[in-house]
Amino acid sequence: MIRKNLIRAALGFLIGMIMGDGIAFLTTLPYNNGDLPVSSEFAQRIGDSFLAFIVQTIVSGLFGALCFGGITLHDIEKLPLAVSCISHCLIMILTFIPVSLYLCWVSSLTDIIIMAGIQITVYFIIWLIVYSIYKKEIRELNSMQEKYLSNKKINNTEEEKV
Repeated sequence: MIRKNLIRAALGFLIGMIMGDGIAFLTTLPYNNGDLPVSSEFAQRIGDSFLAFIVQTIVSGLFGALCFGGITLHDIEKLPLAVSCISHCLIMILTFIPVSLYLCWVSSLTDIIIMAGIQITVYFIIWLIVYSIYKKEIRELNSMQEKYLSNKKINNTEEEKV
């Protein structure tokens, strides 16, 4: 279990780094002028664009590791699905707020609300897709069980006749 969680966290770190720098690239593209993809406010705060880029990459990776590591909540069988989903979503959003403020990805309360709304919407869509897939699989398993039980009943009836 620990190994599985470490693998998730490592994968999350890698994806977090890529996504963090990718988002920074897209948001700084209009006024980047060939510099590294890091907000100018954050680069000024750190004092060096390259160092700001490195810090941004590491912090983004840690954010990704925490988000992927939080998937562990879904492995706790005692937790109802709704509780694990809401808890994981809250971990992601409540971590995103200080990270985005620190890295100067957002600058106002409106930006934070918009980003949180986007995260909640995406999280809900992913949850809905996974829920639908599991629901379909459960229906198929129930159907297979009914067929098995009906065949078993027929075989038992035939054995009684013999």
